[in-house]
Amino acid sequence: MEPKHNQSTHTGSSRGVAAFIGFGLIVLLVMLVLGILPRMRQRSSLSADAQAVRAATAVITTTPHAAVVPDLELPGDTQAIEDATVYARTSGYLARRLVDIGSHVKAGDLLAEIESPEVQQQLNQANAQTEHSRASIGQARAEVTRSTATVRQSESEIARMRAAVEQAKADVARAEANVEQARASESNAASKLETAQSLHEARKADVTHSIALSDIAEKTLNRWRKLVEQRAVSQQDLDQKQSDYDGARAAVASAEATVRSAQSDVDAAKHMVDAAKAETQAEIAGLSAARQSVEAANAAVTSSQASAAAAVAGVASSAANVHVASADYLSNGANAKRFATMQSFSRVTAPFSGVITARNVDVGALINAGAGSATDTSAAPHSGLFGIARTDVLRIEVSLPQSSVNSVKQGQLAKVTFQEYPGRTFQGSVYRLAGALDTATRTLQAEIHIDNKNGALLPGMYANVSFASSGHTVLHIPSNTLVVNAAGTRVATLTTDNRVHFVPVRIGRDFGTELEIVEGLKGDEKLVASPGDDLREGQEVAASTSPAPTK
Repeated sequence: MEPKHNQSTHTGSSRGVAAFIGFGLIVLLVMLVLGILPRMRQRSSLSADAQAVRAATAVITTTPHAAVVPDLELPGDTQAIEDATVYARTSGYLARRLVDIGSHVKAGDLLAEIESPEVQQQLNQANAQTEHSRASIGQARAEVTRSTATVRQSESEIARMRAAVEQAKADVARAEANVEQARASESNAASKLETAQSLHEARKADVTHSIALSDIAEKTLNRWRKLVEQRAVSQQDLDQKQSDYDGARAAVASAEATVRSAQSDVDAAKHMVDAAKAETQAEIAGLSAARQSVEAANAAVTSSQASAAAAVAGVASSAANVHVASADYLSNGANAKRFATMQSFSRVTAPFSGVITARNVDVGALINAGAGSATDTSAAPHSGLFGIARTDVLRIEVSLPQSSVNSVKQGQLAKVTFQEYPGRTFQGSVYRLAGALDTATRTLQAEIHIDNKNGALLPGMYANVSFASSGHTVLHIPSNTLVVNAAGTRVATLTTDNRVHFVPVRIGRDFGTELEIVEGLKGDEKLVASPGDDLREGQEVAASTSPAPTK
């Protein structure tokens, strides 16, 4: 029973696997059918479209060709080499007019005279003010001279006062020395007085001693006299005592004389002390006077310095007045020159040699200085008094296109023609080039000069200027080969296997049916004529050749 069970289980499992595989095959088949069939249909459609495109895209080709660069011809306006509008520089009435239109004048010739009495009055007033300012300058300079003299006088006085101060200081020093000497003399006299007084006291003591000795001698003599009367002593002894008494009296007299002499010395010494004191007081008074002299001299110096400072300030003030007067003089002189210049403008003269092209005023007309538009640059201006032009040389201004800038140089000759002179060519030359392009027109301004000494040409004539070609060749392509879109300026070329290849190019001059190519092509390319918008880079086309364009 168990083996049967295993066999039935194996059989059931095999059937399940087979059913799963069958289901997978069915799903795969459905996916293949759903994925491949659309792709096959799309490929078939693309192949049909490609065949239709190959069948529809047929182009005509052409080739660039070399062409000699033609002469550059440009229009221009003829202008005088110099032209100006003559305006009045002063106001008044036109008194005289000496020229009219067509008059030939030389530089500096008188064209007209303007009468302006107001300017003459203003000139006279300005001249009077100038003379007044000149007088003010002289007066201010005289004041400077006077103040300078005062300064020098004050400086001299200061020097003198300083010398007086030094002299007074020397007197003070001398007086101080005299005071010291007087005080020394007073001290010496006082010392002598004290010595004399001491000696006087000593001599008085000597007198007293001598008197005492005299009294003793007198008493002894009287006693010896009595003894002699009594014959107690000899006469000789009495004589001796008499002699002693006489000597004592003589000593008293001598001592008294010495006292009197000492008193005289004391009196003399007192006189000397008094005299020395008086001299000391006198010298002290002299010292005080000398010191007062120093102070007075210093005060005089200070006063002189103040006077000098005031004089210096006066010089500065006077110098400032000179500057002010000089400034007024210059101002008034400049004003006078201005009016004199304005008066000279009453004579209207030619600024250069030429011909009068316009006359806008007549005698008696009221003239306003600078009236009219200064921007009127026409050959025959309608503003101002006169128009004048120098026409022996004419200039023509032309605008060179950017592509021709390098082909025209300064000094290069140019042929100029005018429709008024058919068949006649005038020779000109490039006088100057602007040096920068006009950003609005991308052109370079050139000025051509033409000799016109015979006066055949007139300013304002229309001219045609031709510059000779350099003779080199450039590439030209038909105008219908150009493609201009968002990708830039290009041409459609064909490769060797007839596939489209777009090449960027830079265009020079436009000749209408043809274009000049400056950059981008070599000359051996095949160009697609009238390329359509459906052309794409690398697209294969069927090409046929068109006849080469002729120039």
